[in-house]
Amino acid sequence: MIQGPKQLAGVARSKIGYLEARAFHQADQHSLQIASDWTHLFCLLDDRTDNILCPVEVGALTNGLLEAFESGHLPEGLEREPLAHGLIDLRNRMLDASSPAWLARFANHLRTLCIGYCWETTNEAMHLSPDLHTYVKMRERTIGLYPQFHLAVLTDGIQLPESVYKHDTIRRLMTATSNCVGWANDLCTYEKEVASGERHNLVVVLMEHECLSIQGAARRAAQMHDDEIDVFLELAEHLPDFGEWDEDVQRFVDVLRSWIRGHLDWAQETGRYRPLDAVQPQPKVQSSGTWARASLMRMVN
Repeated sequence: MIQGPKQLAGVARSKIGYLEARAFHQADQHSLQIASDWTHLFCLLDDRTDNILCPVEVGALTNGLLEAFESGHLPEGLEREPLAHGLIDLRNRMLDASSPAWLARFANHLRTLCIGYCWETTNEAMHLSPDLHTYVKMRERTIGLYPQFHLAVLTDGIQLPESVYKHDTIRRLMTATSNCVGWANDLCTYEKEVASGERHNLVVVLMEHECLSIQGAARRAAQMHDDEIDVFLELAEHLPDFGEWDEDVQRFVDVLRSWIRGHLDWAQETGRYRPLDAVQPQPKVQSSGTWARASLMRMVN
């Protein structure tokens, strides 16, 4: 799946396994390896689709990969596709650690991701910029946390019925977590994405649709991020009574919390968000603001 030493070095600088270890710090080695392998594959697929300009080509690739994951067999035309081989390997190890029902739900999350890739490529091909409402709804999915939430069954042994996941409070907590991580990602990467003409970044969307300067859009995005933190903390502090599921619900909320905080810490050490010459240890920020905002304010002030 990794094409040559340059890409290998880039993956190593990304330290993707560190992110999973921060998010699933209660996991045993076997389940954490599955989570790490999935996230490596997700990042490679994300990079791959970013470099394809044709929506039809992205659709053909992602449909084939979905078929490979769901069936466990290589579809015609993907016999030499490394990502398909990787997904099948991952599928088989996930199935050994879970059940067909769990795997089917993970495939549904994967399908939603693929729809997001096609949406982004279509926008790029047609030179369309999403409005704020549409971008926020799609970014909740394309940041890729819903498959991670599902992995908590393997990493933390959290077993909750579908009715709990669909509860308004739990749904809003998952949305807040995805928003916090997605928007922090956008804040950490918007400089290079503005320079490259990328349309799918919260700062860029705010600039284009609300007529803000880059500094004003970045400050607005940082405030939106911190507002979501407040929503998360308020909901987590006043969880409803889930009866026999209370303990697992609390553990699930702790995983969501670890994703928000773990991503901010990982953002300081990963090479994925910065060019090679900018990768260096970042100081810990001990303040009431987030690392993303502190980094932003050092840049704009």
